Amino acid sequence: MVFAEGHISHEDTIHQEREVQVVELRASRLDLAREMVKHVFHVFNWPDVVDTMIEGWQQKLIKR
Repeated sequence: MVFAEGHISHEDTIHQEREVQVVELRASRLDLAREMVKHVFHVFNWPDVVDTMIEGWQQKLIKR
């Protein structure tokens, strides 16, 4: 799979599984989402994505 030019994954699927308490989800939903997105980027050989970039994307999606 190709995410963007130069960012290729040799995995057929991306699997993430985690248990999160409701209280943690409410308190840290953006942080949890950012961690999961960073995992996807890592699978596509983009391990150095910065949190501020993801935070900007999150804010754009929230404001829509």
